Amino acid sequence: MDAGPRWRFLAGLPRALAGAVGAAELEAATRPPDGVVRRVEPDRVWMEGRWFPAPVPRVFLDLRPPVPVVDVYAAWGTTHPVAAPDGTDQPWSAGRWDVRLHLAATRADGVRQIEVAARPVPVALVDRADPAARALLEATAAFYPAWRGGWDPPPAATFVVVHAGGRPAAGAAIGRDPQGVASASHLCMDPDRLAGTAGSALLDALEAVALDLRCHRLCLDGSAFLHREHVPYLRHGYVVAPPYDGDADGSVWAEKELAAAS
Repeated sequence: MDAGPRWRFLAGLPRALAGAVGAAELEAATRPPDGVVRRVEPDRVWMEGRWFPAPVPRVFLDLRPPVPVVDVYAAWGTTHPVAAPDGTDQPWSAGRWDVRLHLAATRADGVRQIEVAARPVPVALVDRADPAARALLEATAAFYPAWRGGWDPPPAATFVVVHAGGRPAAGAAIGRDPQGVASASHLCMDPDRLAGTAGSALLDALEAVALDLRCHRLCLDGSAFLHREHVPYLRHGYVVAPPYDGDADGSVWAEKELAAAS
């Protein structure tokens, strides 16, 4: 492969995806040069035995003409078989994304398409009395004493729990008001699992539930200690409003327009 824009794009794709979390950053990471055609399709999230509309799309990058598999290996600095000889594709992980290579007619004909989608994360929709929900609420309140008082979701709210490593890692209560606005409160995380992508997965799950409720906006009543790296509101397109002023024991009010709602 030559050293033109397409080569540089393919070589830098894993690194660009590794630094992307939300839909806007995914769009920027996969913005194609000449010789690559991007197609974006809606995705879905599997929760509680059914599909929910995903807030982050699935991206397809068509390579015209196809690129030899060995060149993709070279661009990504690996000899790992990200594409099998029979033409089926195997997942390649980059940050919170699953990357799949789709081959042309045969392996020798090269890679015709790269598919990028959010990696599936186990998510449960439970009652606030569920043990997983209670464990998250209690762990958060114990770690941050300022949040012990009144730390209990509304009775009618659905509690969204994101699991990691077989354990509840993040969660929040969500409901809908008569004006078609979804509100999420009691955002919490297991303090031992603050690192990683649990915060992004929680926002994705909350937005998926809000979209399923046909809401046009999602408002978050969060905690300042989860701001920035733990629950990356800004990188997911949220607007953070007062009263948050940098106080680790304060509140973070954030909201986002859900354009995909209908």
